[in-house]
Amino acid sequence: MSELTADEIVDLCLRHTLYDWQQQGSTRPIAVASARGCEFFTVDGKRYLDFNSQLMGVNIGHADPRVAVAIAEQARVLPYISPFMATEVRAELGAKLAELMPGDLDKVFFTLGGAEANENAIRIAKATTGRQKILARYRSYHGATYATITLTGDPRRWANEPGMPGVVHVLDGYEARFLSPLKIEMLPGIDPALAARLRAAGAGRGDGTSVADRIDDLLRETGFGEDAWS
Repeated sequence: MSELTADEIVDLCLRHTLYDWQQQGSTRPIAVASARGCEFFTVDGKRYLDFNSQLMGVNIGHADPRVAVAIAEQARVLPYISPFMATEVRAELGAKLAELMPGDLDKVFFTLGGAEANENAIRIAKATTGRQKILARYRSYHGATYATITLTGDPRRWANEPGMPGVVHVLDGYEARFLSPLKIEMLPGIDPALAARLRAAGAGRGDGTSVADRIDDLLRETGFGEDAWS
């Protein structure tokens, strides 16, 4: 049983901590006390069915006894060590992941979360290819760090702009019947002339060519094709 009431917990959290992706003055988070399996429970005893696995990170279920025991045992032996060191658990996990990965992929880089993974993927890709431009969809989410919020198509990134240079946002490759002129006009900072040409590309040529192919042709014509990225 919590020593603080739900309101006291929420008030203290809002007073002393910041919440990401929220309006700080209007958010009112749920005061959670515990979780088990596919459910979590509030301080007031209300039960929620967790369809989302929180941020998609508790797929094995909340408070799984096997996970709790493994964490406790590792904490007693070696709770932390520099990433420059080699450990048995690192060796075994790396080998197991190499077995599961497709093709000739056999090396992994451990990070603490998805945004950090994407940041390092960007750096690896740039170092390997020597190219600087990155394509990202308008309808996408890649994280909230400096680089990944630039990649993210979510309008909430606007306050962070201008972000990392070299990012080009593209439309989803929907068929023409799904490409709304209204959506094109809503794209941030789009040139009216380019908007008109995108609408024309989305209108179709009647030859079965997809919207993605027509927009790709338009980008190549305007000098933003694959040859311009190398």
